[in-house]
Amino acid sequence: MTMCKKISVCVPSYNRAGMLLQLINSFFNQIYANKELVISDDSNTSAVQDLLESLPDDYRSQIAYYKNEENLGYSKNLLKSLQRATGDFIVVLGDDDVFVQEKALDKYVEVFNQHPEVNYVYSNQIQFSNDLKTEYVFDSIKEDRIYSKGSESIRNMWLTSIFIPGMGFRNNMDFESIYPENDLLFPQLELV
Repeated sequence: MTMCKKISVCVPSYNRAGMLLQLINSFFNQIYANKELVISDDSNTSAVQDLLESLPDDYRSQIAYYKNEENLGYSKNLLKSLQRATGDFIVVLGDDDVFVQEKALDKYVEVFNQHPEVNYVYSNQIQFSNDLKTEYVFDSIKEDRIYSKGSESIRNMWLTSIFIPGMGFRNNMDFESIYPENDLLFPQLELV
C-alpha cells in the first residue's frame, strides 16, 4: 500500500491562544489522514503552550509545537513555520483562521499530485467577525485555474496573495534563500 503524501499546516502564532483552539479543531476535522499542524509560537506568554498541553494525547501527537526563544516578529516567524514543516506540501494559516470544509487539505494534495509542475496554490477566503458573522468573501478565484509561467501568473499571485491563509506550497525549496531579508508587513508577497 502506498503512503499518501504528508501535508503540513503551518501557523505562525502570537498571543491568540483563544482563537487558536478553533483552528486546531478545524484541523482535526480534516479527513486527510497524513497531516501535521506546525505551530511556531512567537508569544510573550505561555498561553499557547498551556492550551496545547490541555489537548488530548491523540491531538498532541499530530502537532509540532515550537516556542521561539526570542520574539522574531511576524515576518521571521512565518519563515520559521515554513522551515519547520516536514510534509511534502505546506498550507499556511494565521492563528485566527479555520478550515471551513473538511476536505480542504484533500483538495490541496489533489492539485499538487495531479499537477507536478505546480508549486503554489491559493484559495478563496471568507472573513468572519469576532461573533462569527460573515464580513467579507474573497472569491477572486471563480474556478480552478493553472497559470502558465510569466506575467499573467505573477500578476495573479500578487493580486490574490495579500493574506497568508490558504497559501499552499510544495516543500521542495529553501524558503530562506528566496525569503525577503527585511521585516515586511506582508512578506508572503515577496515570497510568492
